[in-house]
This record gives sequence, structure tokens and C-alpha cells, in this order.
Amino acid sequence: MLTFAPRHDASESTTDQAHSGSEGAGRLDVRGIVHSTGGLGVAAALPFALAIIGLAIPLGWKESCTGVFGNWRHSINPALTRDSAFYRAVSGFDQAAANVATILYAAILVMIGIGAAFLIDRLLGRWIRSLAPAIAVGLTAAIAAVFFVNRQEWSLLPALLPLLLPIVIGVSAVQTWRSAALKFSPFALCLTAVFALGLLPKILLNVRWSQYGFVLAMPGTLLLVHLLIQTIPAWLQRNRGSGTTFRAIWVGVLTLCGLMQFLSWNRIDQMKTQTVGEGSDRFYADPHYDNRVLPTVRSLAYLRRVMTPDDTLCVIPEGATLNYLLRKRNPTGFLIFNPWEFDVHGGESRILGKIAQNAPKYIVFVGLDMTEHGRGNFGDEQFGKSIREYIDAEYKVVDASMQADPHGRPDFQAIVYQRRHSTD
Repeated sequence: MLTFAPRHDASESTTDQAHSGSEGAGRLDVRGIVHSTGGLGVAAALPFALAIIGLAIPLGWKESCTGVFGNWRHSINPALTRDSAFYRAVSGFDQAAANVATILYAAILVMIGIGAAFLIDRLLGRWIRSLAPAIAVGLTAAIAAVFFVNRQEWSLLPALLPLLLPIVIGVSAVQTWRSAALKFSPFALCLTAVFALGLLPKILLNVRWSQYGFVLAMPGTLLLVHLLIQTIPAWLQRNRGSGTTFRAIWVGVLTLCGLMQFLSWNRIDQMKTQTVGEGSDRFYADPHYDNRVLPTVRSLAYLRRVMTPDDTLCVIPEGATLNYLLRKRNPTGFLIFNPWEFDVHGGESRILGKIAQNAPKYIVFVGLDMTEHGRGNFGDEQFGKSIREYIDAEYKVVDASMQADPHGRPDFQAIVYQRRHSTD
């Protein structure tokens, strides 16, 4: 929230703060912490509780807890992810040195911005007290940022979160200890930073607003925005009688950052011209740069024509969206078939046993590039060979759709198999 308050008596504020600090120094007011941040703690725990309860209904409590909390175990134990090129790339450990340098570069950019805003606030703070000049300062800062920060650098802003959040936790924890009255809610800030940091291990060295970061980096991003337009300006107001100019500058810069992201994502969204699904299930996909779209649409249309209400469907190695769009049950119990999932669920032989025991009437094999997981493609010796042999023996091809690359070579294919003994 953008506010422009009149200047308070700095000496009076400082005296009150010192008096409050001397009374509360070294004493941790547990009751005050609970009273001030109990709601925040409940809000932070609620998503975990709902996820655990929701997953426990079909999977049981043990599998549910493993699914919710297992990512932290996998993220902090490199031995569990070293064979997966995909997860190494997502987490940023595939190019650790370069990604650490990006973190430092993003931190330097923000520190330069903070320093410049601080100096401008010191110079102009006494004259900028009303809304109109503050808006002018914000617009000027945004225009200046257009020339000093390129389009790619805007997307690097969340990269600094792994460095910033531990600092926020440490500083706010010390403030909590020193301020029994919790006048400025430092523990609420600390708890929010802990929650935000707890979401980052999966993308620790590669924090972006794309891919998993769209969700995992959101709390940390909101905390960063809060620091820049509320916490730091409030500190300047209490200690130096200014802060309005600092806030106006960062409101302008962050607004520009949001606009840059909107323009980038809007450009991507405009490329999505192919409809997938019908009615309330309908969404749009990019048929030109996403080679999965057209074969998937054709296979979806074919299955919609031939499947009966009681037919079952499994998509290998992944593609549960088809099950949803067709409202068809997957009887195998597995949504994804990749080396990672094989290891988690007891190996390929156990998964093959489940497929044979609960054989779906239709299987769709999609030709995804699975080499990013480090064991070749599905059907190779190291990964999925026995399952592919089972499909070839027990099922027959009834439909196939292929998307070629610019050179005419098969780039993506979707092959529909039907269980032989269901009709033969």
C-alpha cells in the first residue's frame, strides 16, 4: 500500500524506540509473538495440512506425507538427484558456479537500486511529501530503469532470494529478541521469510518466475516487494524522517518490472491459438513451437470417438491431461513413468506388475524426450524396456499421429494402443 504520511518528530520517535528497546532487550515475549503472528502461522501451515489430507484420502497417510515433504529430502541430498539431468537443471546445480554468479549479479543490481533510492531520498525527501511529486518521482525512476536494465535482467530479480531470505530471517529474529513489544512485527517478517525459503530448495540456484518458480518463488517475491516499498521506507521514516521518495522510486521500478513480465508472457500467450478440449475444459496451446500439441489433439479426437464410458486409459510416459479431458480412469495407480518415479515406487518390475494386473483397455504412448533424466528414452535398456515389450505383446496399434520437424523427421508422436484380448 502506497502511503504518504507527514513527517513525525524524529527525536520523539527515537526516544520512544530507545525506551521500548531498553525495556524489551534480551527478553523474548512469547505471548506477544503468538498473539501477533498466530494467524500467519496457521496460514503458513494450512496449505500443507490441506495437501496432506487431500492426498491421504486416495493414497494413505504414509504416502501422502512422503509426497508432500519428500521434495525437501530430494533437494538437499544430491545423491538422490545426480542421475537426473532434469532435476539438476531445475535446481540449478547443473551449472552451479554460473548460477551463483547470477545470484550475486541480481543482488548487486538490487543493492545499486537501493543505494540510489536512498541517496535520492536523502536529497529530495524533505520536499516530496504529497502524492503528485511522489508519482512524478516514481515515473522518472521507471523511465530511467528502462535505459539501465535490459529485458532479460528483469527476470533475474527473484534469483537473489536464496541470498536475501536468510539475511531477512537473521535480522528479523534479532529484532524479535530485542523488541518484546513487537512494535514493527519483526517476527511476522521472520516467519514469512522462513516459509518463503522453505519453498526454494527445488529451484535453489535457479530461482525464476517461470517453471516451478511461478509458485515456489511467489512468497519470496512478495516479501521482497514488501521490504522495498514498506519495511525500508518505514525504517527511514522512523529514523530519518523521510522514506516517501524511496518508496515512490521502488513503486515505479517494480511496476515497470511487472509490466515487462506481462509483455513477455502476453507475447507467449498470443502464440497459443490451438484449442484443446471442449466446453469448460477448453484451453489454448501453441501449435507452432510446441510439437506436442497437434498429435495430442488428434489422439484426443480419436479416443473421444472410440472409447466407451467404462473404458480405461493410461498415458506413457506422461500425459494424465488426456485422462482428465476424456474423464477416463487410469487403473494402474501411476500418473508418470520416468526413472525418478520408478525409483520412488520400487522399480520398473513392480510398476510393470501393476500395469499387467490392472491392464487398461487403451494405452497412449507419447514420444517425449526423456533423456534429460539421464537413462535414455522410454523403452531403452536402462529405462522402460520391459514395459514397452509388454505393450507390444499385449496391445495393438489402432491410431498414430506424428509431428515432423522442419526437415521432415518425426519430432513428436502419439500412438494409441488397444488391449488385444478386449476385441480379438
